[in-house]
Amino acid sequence: KLQFLYFIVTHYNMSIPILATAALAGTTFLNSGTVRSTDKFGLVTVNSIYNEDYSYEGVFGGNGGWTRGGLPYLYKMEGGSNVLNNTDMPGGDIDVIKNLADYNACMAACNKNQQCTAWTFDKTSGCYLKKGSPPTQPKQGVTSGCKQGGSNACGVRSVPPSGMRSSVPLGGLAAGGIELRGDGRIGDWGIAINNGPQAFQHAGKFEDNNWMMGVAVKDVAVAVRTNPPQGVDAADAISQMTYRGAFPVSQLSLEDLRLNASGAAVMNAYSHFEMNKPSDSSLPVINFEYLFPAAAASEKKSLFMNIPESLFRKPGVSVSVDGATAILKGGVNDTAGEIAVMVLVDGKPSTVAPTWIQSSSVATNWGQFKDLKGVLPSKQESGVGQVGVAVSVPNGQNVTLVFGYFFPDRHWGSENIGQFYASIWGSAKEVVTQSASNIASGKTNSAITAWNRLCTDNSMPTWLRDALTQTGGGLGKTSMFLKDGRYRQYESHSCAQMEPPHIHFYRALLYSSVFPTLEEQTVDMYASTLPADGDVQELFGCGCGGCGGHSYNLDTPMGGPRGDDTSLFLIDNYMNYKWHGKSLSGNWDAIIRAVAWVTGNAQLYGLPHDLRNTFDEHGIVGNTNSYSAFVFLTGMAATKEMALLMKNDTMHALADAALTRGVAQLESQLWTGSYYRSFWCANGNTDPNALQGDSTYGYLWSVLLDLDLGIDAAKVKSHIEHERMWNLNDYGIMFASNRTYSYDCKGKGPLRAGFSDIDTWTMMAMDHASVGIRVGADIGESMGVAQNMIDSYRLLNNDQWDIRDLSSRYSDAIESEPSRPTCNSHYTRQTIMWAIPMMLSGQQWDFASSTLSLKPADVQQYSKLPVFASGASLIATFQSNKCVQLEVLSTPSTTATISNLVVNGVNFAAPGDLKVGDMKVYCPK
Repeated sequence: KLQFLYFIVTHYNMSIPILATAALAGTTFLNSGTVRSTDKFGLVTVNSIYNEDYSYEGVFGGNGGWTRGGLPYLYKMEGGSNVLNNTDMPGGDIDVIKNLADYNACMAACNKNQQCTAWTFDKTSGCYLKKGSPPTQPKQGVTSGCKQGGSNACGVRSVPPSGMRSSVPLGGLAAGGIELRGDGRIGDWGIAINNGPQAFQHAGKFEDNNWMMGVAVKDVAVAVRTNPPQGVDAADAISQMTYRGAFPVSQLSLEDLRLNASGAAVMNAYSHFEMNKPSDSSLPVINFEYLFPAAAASEKKSLFMNIPESLFRKPGVSVSVDGATAILKGGVNDTAGEIAVMVLVDGKPSTVAPTWIQSSSVATNWGQFKDLKGVLPSKQESGVGQVGVAVSVPNGQNVTLVFGYFFPDRHWGSENIGQFYASIWGSAKEVVTQSASNIASGKTNSAITAWNRLCTDNSMPTWLRDALTQTGGGLGKTSMFLKDGRYRQYESHSCAQMEPPHIHFYRALLYSSVFPTLEEQTVDMYASTLPADGDVQELFGCGCGGCGGHSYNLDTPMGGPRGDDTSLFLIDNYMNYKWHGKSLSGNWDAIIRAVAWVTGNAQLYGLPHDLRNTFDEHGIVGNTNSYSAFVFLTGMAATKEMALLMKNDTMHALADAALTRGVAQLESQLWTGSYYRSFWCANGNTDPNALQGDSTYGYLWSVLLDLDLGIDAAKVKSHIEHERMWNLNDYGIMFASNRTYSYDCKGKGPLRAGFSDIDTWTMMAMDHASVGIRVGADIGESMGVAQNMIDSYRLLNNDQWDIRDLSSRYSDAIESEPSRPTCNSHYTRQTIMWAIPMMLSGQQWDFASSTLSLKPADVQQYSKLPVFASGASLIATFQSNKCVQLEVLSTPSTTATISNLVVNGVNFAAPGDLKVGDMKVYCPK
């Protein structure tokens, strides 16, 4: 079924023509979703474990905070039944009528009330008449319904088109961002101006529905919204738009004959994302570029943007114009900030100044834009709250509104930790001027193209190329780049604990590949805050909730011992040395203490014991377990190498002994003869058959870093094949299979509810595919596991820019779906998928000897792959004559050096110093 959907979607998308632009030259889009003005959408609360709240058109589906036990999820409403049994519609009440006989009487009361669009009947409390389209959620004994033609909350629900539930994050790296949705809305608006992390307040994903853009050609104005804000004439809505996303670009094709009968205009929203340049990537700007068909180049065109003053958090916004730029200033003290909108025509600042209006409604601002034929009166009208900006240009094919924001203060509790970008730029005007310069010089185009080609210009399947392209958006979504240069990422969108090592290291592969200096910051923070006992802490700053408004040190360790965190710290240090030449000396004292702690804990059973790990919601899994065991063993192998480098014989002997004993205990405690069981109990209550997904995560890192654990690869292959046999479902890898004993070593008994064995953890499928490729498992079947997970979000849920940490299967009273998100968003652990191309190329990079080794897994099917070396990003093409072509896309400085090239064990001609744009063929010596 998935393969069929994949064929239809990808092959249909490939046939859609798009207009190339200055910002998109060379950019490939591999997804699409079409929204029409007749489409209706609404939030439906469906079963889940815990999620942040979501809003649609500015209205939350829950209480605006965490929603435990439910997920307000967006659906397309197809019409149908107007009566929903065992369903509540919270919110939107306009009247309550007591003592009605049944829901039919309640429905009749709604039909008689002109304001009523929906109703809920609860025989114990009454009949609730409602307005709007309130969300639905399951509730036994309650009946709800809609007035015919009134609310869209009732009827048959279907998955909305791609770009509606989530879309490409736009904005500077860790500088706050928004998402341009497929219907023209702005989603996740609440984190655009980051005065306090979104996670800190447990706030939901919010959008201010008054944001709107519009375009006019020959004075015919069309709103770039399929469902405009309240008060805007519905007839002004655009007929249809098709959304395409390829981070850091969102594209809307504006399909409305009123704009141009000769073809659709295109609106591209994009930000600056440049590999190896985190400072440049922090530029807080979003460029909204309109490309019109050539036939419209000589026609008068006008653009409109309505900006809600809610962005400034405080009332009182002033508006001024400086040349081609409109500037908004608002807020007070440390909430003060600026927004600037610069107009570019064909890449150059417009000679026509923008005009503006300030009023209390978007309808007023839009009405003036229409009445005045594409301009605004440049004054305050009736009240405040909404600012409209417009520009009218006589000709030009490409018109861009450069939207820059500058809010230099950012809070963590009561501490003002500031924004990093404010150390580079001093105002919103400087921000948009920098972006205009980047566009004119081609810098932004080159940066976007390099990232896009790294992800898409290869022989990997479409689903993987599309997914890799979007991984860059996960880096800054839940991160903070502080005024003192610190870069920190919290656990997820709604969990404010900072940089848990067991979560960070899943992300570390991508950070180390494209922003290595940011990845190094994290391991240095672990070292500098390491307690005297050597136990790397689980979290920093505060936990998931209850942080309060007090002042506290962001980097204060606040966690307990884990079975994986300290070993991952050791692997992290070795990774930074091996790949980037980072000196071990600075963290060596911390490494010594960490080794003492983790080997001390392993003394009892030879492996980490009685400790939680990254799957903490399942509690402590056995006395020992396979997941923590493999991480520990790789940590010891990394320690052996570091000890040799530091000439510490005592440390080397300790790590070697721990590795040898640990492998022996892994075999005796956990090897079943076919696979490594989930856990072992010293009291004999070991589950004989349980198999836990992702047990070989630590083994994956041993392969990535070329560390020898002394474990037979054939056994790992057998384990992977059994994992695929028993833990695979249509949506990825389940947490565990075949379990009949409890994790707490108390024997057989009821298994825990809530987080369950059937939950699908997103990163498990990525690790399964990667390990399978390198241990000789069937490559197609291994890759298929990863495809199941990715396509469950990319095609089934159409939610690929908001991949949660885990999903599960549900069949509940109001919805029956194969898989839905289970917990809150933007953990970004699925970015470990970058291990897949690394395993396909068999790449090994050694900084000390400047040697790139490649051992491709299947040159017939995967002959062109991304590789990383010396901090550079390259494309390697394996040719039929056994030579290899290397093309350089990005380097950390002017050049990158590869002194030795080895392919399948054969020495090739040395590439030497390489610069961006180099493309050369190298053959065996």
